[in-house]
Amino acid sequence: WLTADAFRLFTRETILSEGAGALYLRREPATAPTVELRAITGAHFFFDQSTRCQAAARVRAELPGGSTADALYDSAQNVARLDAAETTAWRAWPGQRCSPKKILGEGLMAAAAWQCVLAADRLRDGTGTSALVSVVGCNQQAIGAAFGR
Repeated sequence: WLTADAFRLFTRETILSEGAGALYLRREPATAPTVELRAITGAHFFFDQSTRCQAAARVRAELPGGSTADALYDSAQNVARLDAAETTAWRAWPGQRCSPKKILGEGLMAAAAWQCVLAADRLRDGTGTSALVSVVGCNQQAIGAAFGR
């Protein structure tokens, strides 16, 4: 409740949630097709809205271009002020787009794990061959990942 109360000082639009998420990664060769973590961007720090936009743009630039068959799991949460930088950075994204925070709420950094789990699960089910994750977080940094099959 303390964190939720603190968030209300900055924005009453954010819906806070709790949870955890995890992916099990291993280096062992697999006999069946598996999901691979293909890239992780650098961590790009920001302190105000202008550097937030720059950080989101840097994450976008470090990840593959994408096609209509690919999916993007972003950190948008229906708060225009907080979503603007990421929305702008990914506006030309040609594939599917999923924003788990719009449904699950702001889970702080657990939400980044939720995004990765959803991306990996999509690929594991054979729905696509590539999925990207974009996190422009409440911890004043942006980072991304690319998963493939």
